[in-house]
Amino acid sequence: FIETNSGETHQTILVSELVAIEDKNVKVPQRGAGKEVLDMAKISSSREIRRPAREKKANPLKDLEELTQFLKLDYLPLQIACVDISNIGEKQTVGAVVSFTAGEKSGTKTWLLEKRDKPNDVKAIGETLSLYQQLGVRPDLLIVDGGRGQLNRAARVLSQWVEVGVVLVGLAKKEELVHIIGKKEPLR
Repeated sequence: FIETNSGETHQTILVSELVAIEDKNVKVPQRGAGKEVLDMAKISSSREIRRPAREKKANPLKDLEELTQFLKLDYLPLQIACVDISNIGEKQTVGAVVSFTAGEKSGTKTWLLEKRDKPNDVKAIGETLSLYQQLGVRPDLLIVDGGRGQLNRAARVLSQWVEVGVVLVGLAKKEELVHIIGKKEPLR
């Protein structure tokens, strides 16, 4: 975490504040899955803090227009949901959906998914989207972290959404491809 002028870390300060408010002991994970999650949070927060101010002052509507052009959409997707799967350790999986409204982050929902003997992102995408669908929210555009397999699973789970025009997109990062349901050739 970040050091303050007094040499304390934000983690130490946060723990002290929590103890003062609740008058209870706060345990910071030192090993195992809890430590892994804490380490990921530290890395993520330090990246955000170091990100240049010019990146933080993006124009969300301009970004949406560029996305609309890149994906060749007929409309500006004002409601976007992004789905990702994280495997923590060998057997624990978390599904997450981050929502955006008019280009601004508007919410995050996470689920601890069914334990499996080994990670299976395709099944986890299906489980996460089934849970998300139960919330009664339907975006204009749904972006799945994964390639054709994850995208096809999303399309099966959300077939009613596809029928009413929700665009489903899969991002295959290693291949740098963007798969879109209903289109044979991916975008680069």
